[in-house]
Amino acid sequence: MPMSRHLLPIILLFTTCLSWAQAVDFDSLYAVLRTQRDTNRINSLRALGWGYWQEDRHDSARHYAQLVIEEAVAFPPGLADGHYLMAISYTNDYAYEKAIDWYEKALAIYKRYDLPLKHFYLYLNVGSCFTLLDRYEEAILRFDSARLYLDPTEDDHRLRWAEVMGLFYDHQREYEQALRYRLIGWQEARAHASPDLQLYRLYDLAYQFETLDQHDSAIHYLQLALPLVDSTQNSTMEWSVKACLGICWIEKAEYSRGLAYLEEAEVLAKNLETALCCGNTAYHAKALVMVGRAAEAAPYLAKARNQLHQIEDDIDRRNVLQAFYDVYKATAQYDSAMVTLEQLMELKDHITERTNRKAIADMEVRYATQAKEHQIVQQATQLSKQRILLWCLTFGLLLSVSLVILYRRYYLEKQRTAALLAEHNEKLQQLDAAKSRFFANVSHEFRTPLNLIIGPLEEAIDYVRELSLRKQLIIARRNASQLLGLVEELLDISRLRKGKLTLHLKAVQLLPRLNRLLESYRSVAMAKSIRLQTDFELEEELTVLLDGPKFDKIINNLIGNALNFTPAGGSVQCVATWNMDHLEVQVHDDGPGISATDLPYIFERYYQGSAARNPRGGTGIGLALSRELAQAMAGSLTVSSEEGLGSTFVLRLPLQQTMAVMAVSLEGPTIPYAGTDYQSPHSPERPALLVIEDQVDMQQYIHHILSPHFYTHIVGDAESGLRCLERKSFELILSDLMLPGMNGLALLQHIRESKTVFCNIPFLILTARVEQEKRLYSMDLGADDYLNKPFQAEELIARLRNIWTNYHNRQQSRQDNTERSAADIFLQQVESLVQTHLADSSFNVKILAQKMAQSQRNLERMIKLHTGLTPAAFIREIRLRKAYQLLHKGVLASVSEVGHATGFPSAAHFSRIFSQRFGVSPKEVRKVSQL
Repeated sequence: MPMSRHLLPIILLFTTCLSWAQAVDFDSLYAVLRTQRDTNRINSLRALGWGYWQEDRHDSARHYAQLVIEEAVAFPPGLADGHYLMAISYTNDYAYEKAIDWYEKALAIYKRYDLPLKHFYLYLNVGSCFTLLDRYEEAILRFDSARLYLDPTEDDHRLRWAEVMGLFYDHQREYEQALRYRLIGWQEARAHASPDLQLYRLYDLAYQFETLDQHDSAIHYLQLALPLVDSTQNSTMEWSVKACLGICWIEKAEYSRGLAYLEEAEVLAKNLETALCCGNTAYHAKALVMVGRAAEAAPYLAKARNQLHQIEDDIDRRNVLQAFYDVYKATAQYDSAMVTLEQLMELKDHITERTNRKAIADMEVRYATQAKEHQIVQQATQLSKQRILLWCLTFGLLLSVSLVILYRRYYLEKQRTAALLAEHNEKLQQLDAAKSRFFANVSHEFRTPLNLIIGPLEEAIDYVRELSLRKQLIIARRNASQLLGLVEELLDISRLRKGKLTLHLKAVQLLPRLNRLLESYRSVAMAKSIRLQTDFELEEELTVLLDGPKFDKIINNLIGNALNFTPAGGSVQCVATWNMDHLEVQVHDDGPGISATDLPYIFERYYQGSAARNPRGGTGIGLALSRELAQAMAGSLTVSSEEGLGSTFVLRLPLQQTMAVMAVSLEGPTIPYAGTDYQSPHSPERPALLVIEDQVDMQQYIHHILSPHFYTHIVGDAESGLRCLERKSFELILSDLMLPGMNGLALLQHIRESKTVFCNIPFLILTARVEQEKRLYSMDLGADDYLNKPFQAEELIARLRNIWTNYHNRQQSRQDNTERSAADIFLQQVESLVQTHLADSSFNVKILAQKMAQSQRNLERMIKLHTGLTPAAFIREIRLRKAYQLLHKGVLASVSEVGHATGFPSAAHFSRIFSQRFGVSPKEVRKVSQL
């Protein structure tokens, strides 16, 4: 490197003192000295000394430092600063021993005051001096003292610490450690320091990378330093940076680039000491030889050879000798190259020997230290064991006495607690009995009024013929029956409590009974968009002795709870198996599951789970009653659950198999839904309509308004709709967008992509969502129309009629294949002409007739016959469809450009008729295409 190792610590120490040394006005200070006395005079002398130090006039700086020391005998802060200035000036002159003496004197004075900032910097400087003298143990002691005064919140403290540690490890040739601190120093300088300090830290970092032969990294940081060189006008650093850049490029065999930097550095080096230029001139000679200018290299080589004896550092000497060898070898001076090689090998051997000696010495020190530490640890361990034994004996004695006392107190407390618990349990039993009597009495009181309510409702339902009033009466009866069911559960709980509940066993066919129970929940599951699945591994003739009503109550509670806690789109599975003489029924749901806190108490009477599990409330009776009924039948009811994964209830009942009995159908007659008249003959005046809607109320409303005009068939989900399409023939489809399982858009895509007879059926989307993206996406998929909720009945009927009429007309036009083929050719010719003149706004019906070689009247008749549109409307339709494609694909930059490209010169007119045709504005279509 062009800068010697001894220059680096000077730079480091210089940056430390910037906080003490400011720009000095010497004339003003001399005037103060002539007129002032005491502290003012001392301060002026200090300022003059620091000013001369800044200008590298170290003898003058020491002169004024001596004056400060002589006159500040009674002023300790000034006396300490005088000693500090004396130490700094000796450091810059490489007189490290003298510098250490003055630093120690300054420290002795500063210790009388609480000045941690000065202590920190003084200890660092003393440690740096010891480092440069290779007295590393003493340096470490000073650095440890400095660490005591290190303030992590001070930016300058962190920066200075990184600088000194980098110097310390570099001087010991632990370059990796040094690089780590150099990087920290650069980060701190970049964030907080002045351009001068940033320049020094960049150079330090580049120097360290070059020491590790990482030339690319060194070049990177040196190039970052170039702008700082220009801004700080530091000629020494400018020479150093450019010379180092030149050497780095030469090391990378980029000789021309390296030579350019070295030539710039040569101009800057005229006023520098020759010892600092030896490496520079050696590499300069090497570069000249490598670029073919060997004749010019001789003076530089001779100059470097004369300066070689001034280089003290072995690494620098090795690098220079290597450069000599490369030059001699390249210029065919083999004798000189051989001599240089011998010197180089001798130097390398010396470096290796010194390194090995240092490693051996370090190893011996570490071994001695480890042995001493091991001995200390053994002694400490032995002493610790003795102390532990003593403490254990003492603790054991105290523990024994304490245990005796505690056991006595525990025994007396346990007796007293047992007496209190017995008394408390007796009171709780009395309260529980009173509560049960209360519920039983109240339940009995409820039964008579409920019977008086349900009886008249039954009679009214039989006699009332008005449909709306009849529905209200049915709702009232259903809720009254639910209330009666709750009363019966309370009575059952009371009977179980008293042991008065008896079993009435009868021969029951299991499979039909389970089918009936599960089928009764199909409509509820469909209304909630829940899949109710069954898997009964039972024989049809399996007959057992069973209390049917109580069994039904258990199954109803389990299925009802599963449906209540399963979200829309989930599923409930009921699995029944028979194993010899045991029936096992499993009910699994996809609900939120039961928390670990609630699970142990889920079968307790009146227990309510957490709000997350049971937001609907409830009585807390159903599961408790179900378990007690199962136990009354010598069975069991258990549950397993994890939060977020649903719950599984398992009912196990030991049942006695018996002979089969004549089964009586428990299912009532099937009442067809009012909308199943799609099987009736239909015609264009009343086409068949498939309605796919999951909400029961909306199903009834749609059927009410559409049944006079269409043969309607209503299903609750897309899968059912597809099955209906496969079995029956429909002319129209009306579907909600949001459906359980497959939604309306997925259904539309499935139908349009299928190769079936119903793939082209007109399709109208009905939804409460109003996003334009959904609307446009449905049009792209092939929807014939799109209607938002809420809607008017007349508008829905009109839209369905329109798309049906268009579909019917298209179907009629396909009957004559030959005529259709000619029409297709004719329309293709017309469309081709319009497409050719699409951007020509003056292209009209008259020009089209001329191009087709037909009269205007005949052209109008033909287009009207095959499309139902006038020629002008047909041309406009082609233009609008092309405009939609351009907007959707985002081909052109603006809506106005699309209008001009499709023959609409007026943007306002184009937007108006586009919105009328597609129901959205051109801007909205373009906005969606850009998403």
